[in-house]
Amino acid sequence: MRKNELHFYRLLRDFLSDYLTEKRNFSDKTARAYRQTFKMLRKYLREEKGISFDRMDFSCFSRSGVYDFLMWLKETRKNSTQTLNLRLSAIKSFLKYCSEEDMSLTPLYLDVVSIHAFKGAKRSSNRATACMALLKLSDKHTPERLESACAKALRYTPRPSYKSIQTILKSGIDKVDEPKPDAPSGFGFTRGAGYYKKGDGK
Repeated sequence: MRKNELHFYRLLRDFLSDYLTEKRNFSDKTARAYRQTFKMLRKYLREEKGISFDRMDFSCFSRSGVYDFLMWLKETRKNSTQTLNLRLSAIKSFLKYCSEEDMSLTPLYLDVVSIHAFKGAKRSSNRATACMALLKLSDKHTPERLESACAKALRYTPRPSYKSIQTILKSGIDKVDEPKPDAPSGFGFTRGAGYYKKGDGK
């Protein structure tokens, strides 16, 4: 088993065993529903993608991969909108936990968290409320940091969500400068047109 696969399984094990019930105080019913999500994901990957459980890793959790899994649940398994959103919440919660344990997984979480809940489910807020909540983040983190976090989120996904921006602010990723590209070497081999004319008379 590869190193990244071992890392994935350790985080998944800790999430399903300790994090849900002991740290988040989820009810047994909710914890079972979250575990069922990963059982269904394992079934989907095996039957539709030919990926066995022991070959699963974080590459299976790309935004498109998660969305395809949800579409499989909807079209093949005939899951209701409520169940689809529960499965989506379970995956987002897992990736959020992973990003808190390993900062290098934050871009993966930010990409998936931008997947919106399926229509038909009850929503607690509308777009105006979401905008107000976003602007209120500047009261705690300053307008400059909020602007920087929004710009950073747009580098990860074209449709950043409130949660993704909030996560960037909480983790301080907005304060981390992007690495600058290496400066071009002064010892290049570019030659002008005059160089190649030297042999014209031969």
